Amino acid sequence: MKLYEAVTLMVGGALVLWIGYGVFFESSVSTPPFESLPKISGIEIRQYRQIQVVSHGMANEDSSFRQLFQYIDGNNAANQKIPMTAPVIEANGDMMFVMPSSMGKAPDPINKNLELKTISELKVAVAKFRGSASGAKQARASLIQKLNNEGIGNTGNWFLCQYNSPFVFPLLRKNEIWVEIN
Repeated sequence: MKLYEAVTLMVGGALVLWIGYGVFFESSVSTPPFESLPKISGIEIRQYRQIQVVSHGMANEDSSFRQLFQYIDGNNAANQKIPMTAPVIEANGDMMFVMPSSMGKAPDPINKNLELKTISELKVAVAKFRGSASGAKQARASLIQKLNNEGIGNTGNWFLCQYNSPFVFPLLRKNEIWVEIN
């Protein structure tokens, strides 16, 4: 076997493993339950009854993620490990991890920078996009334009929801913009 063939096989194998990671290991992460409402002019509408989250005021994405991850890794009042869920939500300057819907009350944070919150009765229009979160502003603007064109009122509140870790192949990353509607 020639060197370039061996390198091609190694690179191709690494690429298959990278893509496979997202498909096989992150496809079973739980997400908050919602009710799908009838689409309005092709726009997906969801009703969330209640989403329990742990929140961090985001000055830096990496720092916020680390502090939230430490909380679910057992750095909480109950020393309880909590399964990772999706999406990781960014809204109003906060980063939030969703607590599993099967969990009763989440354990209190030890870290004073973290706060348990409940998002209740949230009705949102949804725009999906792939890749990095850098496409969020464009997806949000497009969704708000569609809502305006259809005369659907919104509160101005919006959420960036990221469903995959940074280890997932970029083109396979699932992201959503939620815009709260009236």
